[in-house]
Amino acid sequence: MTERHKLEVCSERVYLRRQPSTFAAIDTEMFFGTPVTPLKSEKEKRLEGGKGEGKGEGEEEGEWCRVRSGIDGYEGYVERASLAPKASFDGDNTNACLVVEPLALGYKEAKDTAAAAFAFPMGSRLRVEEPQGQEGQEEQKEQEGQEGQEGERRGFVVLRVKANKRGKEEAAERVFVKRHQILTLAACGVANGRDWVETASKFLHVPYLYGGGCYAGIDCSALLQVSMGVHGIASPRDSAPQERLLGKALAWKGKGGNALPMLERGDLLFWHRHVGVMVDGEMLLHANAGTMAVSQESVVAARARIMGVEGEIRCIRRLQQ
Repeated sequence: MTERHKLEVCSERVYLRRQPSTFAAIDTEMFFGTPVTPLKSEKEKRLEGGKGEGKGEGEEEGEWCRVRSGIDGYEGYVERASLAPKASFDGDNTNACLVVEPLALGYKEAKDTAAAAFAFPMGSRLRVEEPQGQEGQEEQKEQEGQEGQEGERRGFVVLRVKANKRGKEEAAERVFVKRHQILTLAACGVANGRDWVETASKFLHVPYLYGGGCYAGIDCSALLQVSMGVHGIASPRDSAPQERLLGKALAWKGKGGNALPMLERGDLLFWHRHVGVMVDGEMLLHANAGTMAVSQESVVAARARIMGVEGEIRCIRRLQQ
């Protein structure tokens, strides 16, 4: 088996589940290039404890692998076919990039009209193919011919992708994506001045999905984590630790229907098991089960509606400038 600390997700996106079954609850979602650490299954733990095989909660070998995400430490089960040996993403590797748009399509040709072979969600980790030395440049030029030059003119960059599709491992191949949809890890590794709330707003009308984290479905805390992550702002995955760790709490208590304080763009509003972000002083952006989508609505209306489900706003936090 591959070394425990050297695996990564090689499917475009994969759900991390509580049990080794496609019918098990989804805890979170991981994307292409996410580093993971394989863990011992519950069955392996029972055997080591001398309790015998017993009866597990589904198949814990073969098609499934219990892992810990290298992004946020989440643990759960993924299908083994979605994992592959980990590639290098060292901090000084300028060819390592992050998808910074909700969706980046990967084409086999440098043409907008070509069939899309891949759909990489925001947060996917990719590698830009660059020639190595004079010999490498000549070889690449010979291989790509006019295609690479035409791709550059059309705003494409070349990636080297090795993926598992439909459970079948594919050989590494060249894929073209639009340059403006990716940034180097170095650029994303620091707060780069771009507006993370604007990035979060790009998920407007995306369906609500508990445990989801991408264009196909997303929940309230993932909306923050993913959007902040491509701006160099580290965020926990769940709303409870986000409430403890993100920004500084405003001196306001949500009791007795107190009027809200003067709110600013980027302020985080926390309820029990829910979080949203202010787009301005009046409008709240959040992925919620009330509308079953990422929606933007008056914070006054949202507060009144959520009151009957999760109670009053518990905390308002402001990120440090």
